Amino acid sequence: MGSTSPVPELVAKIERSVVLIEVPGIGLGSGFVIDRNGTVATNYHVIEGAKRINIVFNDKTKTKATGYRIFSKGMDIALLVAADVPDHASPLPLAADKPKKGETVYALGAPRGFDGSVSDGLVSGNRLGTELQKHLMFINGVDVYTQELEFHLDTEWIQTTCPISGGNSGGPLVNA
Repeated sequence: MGSTSPVPELVAKIERSVVLIEVPGIGLGSGFVIDRNGTVATNYHVIEGAKRINIVFNDKTKTKATGYRIFSKGMDIALLVAADVPDHASPLPLAADKPKKGETVYALGAPRGFDGSVSDGLVSGNRLGTELQKHLMFINGVDVYTQELEFHLDTEWIQTTCPISGGNSGGPLVNA
């Protein structure tokens, strides 16, 4: 009997936009195409210290990142410029609103290098940096949030129950 869930169709549509980020000598991460001009979003910590960055699309087409549009260590975001984007890699539109607490979300990416992976979970909460800073200070006794991680206090974070493994960072978190 066939599935009546819209999730497989959602995943098939989105995974064309998801990429594997290879940082030689450092590691792997994920990202996603956000426009036809070759802009690829990922997390800053995925590319931190990179001398070279390769972008691998879901059809295994590989290109280089030729630079970046913007990055922020304090917000853990980087917008890279891909040398080429295959026609099938349709841009993934960004949400106008934050997901709501309790909403089902899906994380797409390459955990442990297994590209094309998807996991699901719920939004547990939307957190401000100030809340995370206080929590980490309570646990560690020092300000890890701003002093070690160098995150901005006004950064907003989505807390989710989606399993996120090394290599998943930078991939999209989507709702239906």
